[in-house]
Amino acid sequence: MTSIDLEFPFDDDDFPLDIEALLRDFPERLNRLKRLSGLSKETISERVAYLPQENSTGTALTVFEALLLARKHDMSWRLSGEDLEVAASALRDSQIEHISLKYLNELSGGQKQMVSIAQVLVRRPRLLLSDEPTSSLDLHHQLDVITLLSRITAEREIITIVSLHDLNLAARFGDNILVLHDGRVYAHGDAVDVLTAEMLRDVYGVHATVHTGQDGIPQITPHASIKHRADQFPRPSGDSKPVAK
Repeated sequence: MTSIDLEFPFDDDDFPLDIEALLRDFPERLNRLKRLSGLSKETISERVAYLPQENSTGTALTVFEALLLARKHDMSWRLSGEDLEVAASALRDSQIEHISLKYLNELSGGQKQMVSIAQVLVRRPRLLLSDEPTSSLDLHHQLDVITLLSRITAEREIITIVSLHDLNLAARFGDNILVLHDGRVYAHGDAVDVLTAEMLRDVYGVHATVHTGQDGIPQITPHASIKHRADQFPRPSGDSKPVAK
């Protein structure tokens, strides 16, 4: 599994090699959130938001009603003018105003995921955890979703941690990439340093070529599982880089 931090890259030179150390030695800017174990459930609900892989629902709510519901942390049904404005702003930021009056069960998978992000926006969290937000989406909606996450992370100065299996997508949008293997940190850092042919063999069990384009973003081309005979597929000699013309 690959995690991408869309903002606030890690600074420690001596990065921890296990999850417990990773949490203990997180940079100071993450410590602003304080330790979750010392916070009340209400405070955690206000500061931390979770975006799941899928948001299947048969609830008879419109998109706008779903945003208003996500806005209410205290289970109070009394709405203020601020609640309405925040929900309207989230619709605009997510570019889904045109479906605001549609029912959730009428939406496509990509639209539902955009609504889920809008629900996150109305809560104004400081930390967003997202589990494969682009899974089961076509290429167009994948780019829409990950671009929106990247933009709101920068604009709202929040911390966003996304788990992805699409390494090319992670390479293009992740400010910092962390690769986990067998419950431990295998590597972390810039995409060009982390996404190597050696890592792909060790962690993913595949032979692949990693080409770094002129924009500095690595692109991965998988060839075969290491279980297959090497003579059936081209075996990359290492990472390739563009030749200057």
